[in-house]
Amino acid sequence: MLCLKYNFSINDLATQKQIVETLGMEYIHIPITWENPLIDEVKRFFKIMELNIHKKVFVSCIVNKRVSVFIYLYRCIYANIIYEEAKQDLHKIWIPNQI
Repeated sequence: MLCLKYNFSINDLATQKQIVETLGMEYIHIPITWENPLIDEVKRFFKIMELNIHKKVFVSCIVNKRVSVFIYLYRCIYANIIYEEAKQDLHKIWIPNQI
């Protein structure tokens, strides 16, 4: 199992990486600037997801907004989920702004 983690905040556990690895998961951190997410960060996420296509993947974000949009984009682009279905699922969690 793979654990993808976005950003660290003051609310994160200092031992989060250690806890995840103790549970038998690989820990990957993708730092993302909240106010200015970059296309390279999305591409890195897509690459990691594609490299681990046959694994269970747990994706985490302190606010659950960045990860929701990244998963939405991945589902639309790579998993061939119908745009409206993916959008409905996204909006159950969060309705993103223009950024």
